Amino acid sequence: MKEERWFYWFFPAICLLFLNTCATTQFNSVWKDKAYQGGPLKEVLIIGVAKKPAVRTYFEETFAQRLKIRGVDAIPSNIVLPGSEMLKKETIIRKVNELKIDSVLVTKLVDVKDVGTYETSPASVSGTGYYGYYSRSYQTVSLGRNIVLITRIFDAKSEKLIWSALSETVLEGNPESVLDSFIPAIIQQMEEAKLIPGIKG
Repeated sequence: MKEERWFYWFFPAICLLFLNTCATTQFNSVWKDKAYQGGPLKEVLIIGVAKKPAVRTYFEETFAQRLKIRGVDAIPSNIVLPGSEMLKKETIIRKVNELKIDSVLVTKLVDVKDVGTYETSPASVSGTGYYGYYSRSYQTVSLGRNIVLITRIFDAKSEKLIWSALSETVLEGNPESVLDSFIPAIIQQMEEAKLIPGIKG
């Protein structure tokens, strides 16, 4: 009986761990302006829309570092436009002109989706009483939540939208883990759209 009880507790935990380990970012839609002829981006301003400065900083600087590996001069906005308040348009335009930025990338959170739950025990609780139902409730494991992000890239000069992607990433404990999955995936999509070069060598 003890071995069976141990299995009911341990197996769901292993399943959940496996699901989180294999979690990846998925894309619901990716769009590119077919008329855009600007070629690979060279000077990109990275803006993460986040209420928490630490999340914004982590996102922008990690994204910029990964783009620089590909030869793109990416600039985190928190370095050139610090502050926790919403940035004013004229402030951004002034910095874009000063740094000769050719494109602006903006990422924001649009939704948090509950992915549901699953039960390792039969749905029927006939004859088990309230404690039986209570104890079996501990065997119900939540599959977690998906963080839905939208990323858009604008031509800095015309302010015209040139590329957009809607994505979902499984939340695994903290915002950094979401971004660690999201950033490489979004960069891969940008490469496939020929907005940035591939890794040399």
